Amino acid sequence: MDVVYVVGGSAADHVELRYSLRSVVKYLRDVGGIWIYGELPWWARTDSGLRHARIPDLFDSPHANACLKAHLAANCPEISDPFLFMNDDFYICREMGAGDVRLLHEGELKSASARREGGHRRAMWNTLATLQREMPDRPLWSFELHCPMPVFKSSFLAALRRVGWAGQTEDDAVLWRSVYGNLSRRQSWLEKDLKFRDESLASMRETVQGTWCFSVEENMSEAAKMLIEEMYPDPSPWEVAPDGI
Repeated sequence: MDVVYVVGGSAADHVELRYSLRSVVKYLRDVGGIWIYGELPWWARTDSGLRHARIPDLFDSPHANACLKAHLAANCPEISDPFLFMNDDFYICREMGAGDVRLLHEGELKSASARREGGHRRAMWNTLATLQREMPDRPLWSFELHCPMPVFKSSFLAALRRVGWAGQTEDDAVLWRSVYGNLSRRQSWLEKDLKFRDESLASMRETVQGTWCFSVEENMSEAAKMLIEEMYPDPSPWEVAPDGI
């Protein structure tokens, strides 16, 4: 199964992506190709199997930019069906096969939106309203977990055709993960979201022992930096040279 990263252009050095790739090498089996849709970091090597599609950020909304890149990946015949969608701040921490990653949700979309802030909360409200029109009599789940997601191309593209996706601003954006997860009607499982913010190093070390994947804040704490560096010290085949955070 191919792994597809959607990468924006805001990060200066794409440190998160470097260590996420290391986590894939360390723990994820049965990986086909590695694809980056978006900006290619200066340190990335494309002579060792890494594939790249340069897609600029066209919209004001990061959600719309991510959706466009995922849409283009789903239309690429060279990418496996299904493929495993990854964000650059997802870290695998347990040995598993790429095909073993299940479609996961975090519970009701309405309840999950209350735990978000700012533009992400507005996008979740937009998504909820959109899905309520399409599925008025069904429970609606939030698939906005910070973990990889298997994407079945035909189901994904059909979901986007059904509701549209090109909300270009924070005010009208919808979230493609939850649109796809709900409208595809594929079996899904409840999972607790795990994104570290200001936890201590000792607490994070203990927590990762009981999970398979985690994420960290974009402006990661010193403790989070230490955790990432100690868990993934070995360079991946797709980076020019090792470098600390």
